[in-house]
Amino acid sequence: MCVRDLMTTDVPIARLEDTVRDAARLMDEAHVKVLPVCEGDRLAGVLTDWDVISAVADGGAPDDEFVRNYMSVNVVAVTPDTGVAEAGKLMAQRRIHHLVVCDDDHFAGIVHVDVEWSELGGLGAPHATFAAAL
Repeated sequence: MCVRDLMTTDVPIARLEDTVRDAARLMDEAHVKVLPVCEGDRLAGVLTDWDVISAVADGGAPDDEFVRNYMSVNVVAVTPDTGVAEAGKLMAQRRIHHLVVCDDDHFAGIVHVDVEWSELGGLGAPHATFAAAL
């Protein structure tokens, strides 16, 4: 089984010029904790709920702060053809819940895994449920 079999492709996308408030609204409406940030169809980064919190905690006004200033740019990504076991190991090693899927550098989708890393006790592949929807 490959990542393409599990990834969600119907994902809201933030743009570099979006405000933090606009992105937070998108996250709230879609009930997601991460947004891919794209320039055209090319992945530029991701904005997480923690990035939004950081923007507010820094004292910035969410209506005046831009996604590009708070997004994470060192994104862990895989291709649609990556095996599920390999993706799970990568997510466990990096302790991430969302794995971006790119075809070259074009955003293709995202995979989410429900796991509480603190309960794993190690870096083994998670015994968790991959979710096809965010």
